[in-house]
Amino acid sequence: MAQAPRVETVTDWLKRGGGRSLASSEMLILSHRWKNRATDDFADFVPIRLVTIVEASVQNAVKDLVDNGGDYFLRSKTLFGAIKINFDYLSAIQGKQISIGDLVAHSVSVNRLENVLTVFSTLVDDFVNKLKTIHDRVAVELHGEPIKPIIDNYDEVARNMSRLFEVRHILVHEIPRKKPYEVKDIDIFIASCEPFCKALDAVISKETHGDYPLTQVEMNIAAAGKLEVAERELAAVLDQVRNREFMDLEELVASQTSWREFAQKEASFQASECKGGSIHGMIYAGALETLVKDRIAQLRRWIPSETEDDELIL
Repeated sequence: MAQAPRVETVTDWLKRGGGRSLASSEMLILSHRWKNRATDDFADFVPIRLVTIVEASVQNAVKDLVDNGGDYFLRSKTLFGAIKINFDYLSAIQGKQISIGDLVAHSVSVNRLENVLTVFSTLVDDFVNKLKTIHDRVAVELHGEPIKPIIDNYDEVARNMSRLFEVRHILVHEIPRKKPYEVKDIDIFIASCEPFCKALDAVISKETHGDYPLTQVEMNIAAAGKLEVAERELAAVLDQVRNREFMDLEELVASQTSWREFAQKEASFQASECKGGSIHGMIYAGALETLVKDRIAQLRRWIPSETEDDELIL
């Protein structure tokens, strides 16, 4: 039975930012340093750093999928396997220091491209095909560029990525008499990792958030739409509460009126920092939606389940 990673290892990773840093930014910095190098002595570091960036991106993506719940969470059981969990882990999970997604992300093997693809194919239906065909929504929808896959030549990129993992393994775990790559290969490795990580991020974002809004106007509209859905649910729950026998309708109306006044003022307060800005409407709607959902949870306590109704009748 395999041991789970130490709790301290996962929590320290989270404190340092884990894999949340944008891979594209890290890749850009590394690429810039390589192109502006004075000598080739820097070469050995690049494959090692590239794989580290990929591994961090993979761990963060796995965490996001698993913590998203639903089928992703259920499928993660296969990845989790027979890992022994001690009391420290249970305490950390209960205290929300780490999530189930963090735990799974640090339990999977991602030291080869084949492992990476297996992990995501377990969590996401038709993952490899999605990775091959996903396009850059920002480029298409905001900049009017034609639709084309982020990864132009998937087979070539996959071959280069596989070789990169092999080179990194040799550099880290062996003392080769001869470099396991040519200097010209470094540019190839960088050119393959960039679209791979970008496509991975695009697939995971689409899986967890769908075709999320890209412009501020779209974000404001989406936030208003979510608030409207929550308000409709609140109205339906209020109708159920009003129909409860022995319900003091006067007190209910007074309570709801006071709550509405508080909720609107609280949402305004939360959005006040952005007053006058284009983002203000989104922040206000989001804050009010949260308060509406809280109110729905409060009112549902007045609605008995079928079991409770049966007990009252008895």
